[in-house]
Amino acid sequence: METVIHLSKVEVECLIGVHEHERTTPQKVCVDLRVVINGLPAAESDRIADTWDYDHLLQQIEFILQGGQYRLLEAAAHAILRWVLAPPSRDETRAPAQQATVRLSKPSALDGTATPTIEATGQAQKQRYDVEIKTWGQVDIISETQDVGLYRLSIDPDEVLPEHYHLKMRECELVLNDGMVGSIEDAPFRPLHTGERFSWRSKQRHAYRNDSAKRASLLCMDSPPFDPEDEILTEAQ
Repeated sequence: METVIHLSKVEVECLIGVHEHERTTPQKVCVDLRVVINGLPAAESDRIADTWDYDHLLQQIEFILQGGQYRLLEAAAHAILRWVLAPPSRDETRAPAQQATVRLSKPSALDGTATPTIEATGQAQKQRYDVEIKTWGQVDIISETQDVGLYRLSIDPDEVLPEHYHLKMRECELVLNDGMVGSIEDAPFRPLHTGERFSWRSKQRHAYRNDSAKRASLLCMDSPPFDPEDEILTEAQ
């Protein structure tokens, strides 16, 4: 049963644009998202695990727009589209998307005389995602521009993403599901919950551990895109 999920009239305050004032002053971006799934499992089970959690989807859209600080609507829409169409991580309970459409507009960009809008459409079966296998799990490369990269970090059960810091890179992360614990600097590990966001300063040490029986994931935004030479493991590792 083909089912269309609409998330409409989303408004996100973020830095977006090419002009100097747009790089320092947040403005409103309006988002309309259309996602096609097979809705039969959810219709028969009546369980949210078989469809999409709208609250989580909203958190992810806000995170991508605010963390990306994109210059073009096209780049922002492409990142959202690629994320929505990405296959669920192993152990994730979510209906896979079949196709999706993202519509973004900037109502204040032209002083209200007109509203610039772009629309991007894609099919899941036509997407290709590079994957990096790590000792602690894997990294899915969702999208990259010359300025910013979007990644999903999936940590296997009982594994640790070692404590590290970055020399120059601006990094922010969104917890996608419960099960992880995290540590900042020398603080003890504490439980992390779905929807928590982190912005790491340069040289701020952080680490994650998956204490659950299933994979636990983060959505990660790096600016500039991830550079292994910029990531420094602490001496304790």
